[in-house]
Amino acid sequence: MTPATLADAACAALRGDHLVVRQWAIDNLRGQVTWSELGRPEIRGDALSIAAALVELMAGRAGQAAPGWAADVPAASESIYFVPGTLPRSREVSETDGPEPLRRRRIYAMPNYLAFA
Repeated sequence: MTPATLADAACAALRGDHLVVRQWAIDNLRGQVTWSELGRPEIRGDALSIAAALVELMAGRAGQAAPGWAADVPAASESIYFVPGTLPRSREVSETDGPEPLRRRRIYAMPNYLAFA
């Protein structure tokens, strides 16, 4: 199986397949990626907003700079939640305490999203 790309991870996140996103993050952490060198994926719209948020999140947690292209990517066209809609408290926490690179782009996840022990 070929490892997921940033585009794969972003599109998977958009459709709610966070196992693919998690595996992408783990693979990149193991590979000791230099986040600033990650190229802009050839995707558009909300998927690109998610990609930029993911790479900024991972770069920040690694103490690295994000790639320059990520700063130019706008917020998602509408709010995107990576938490179940049936859990109002989780949605509220994700809106106030979720990872900043995601919140800045109207993408909401729990504070520990993609945080690994």
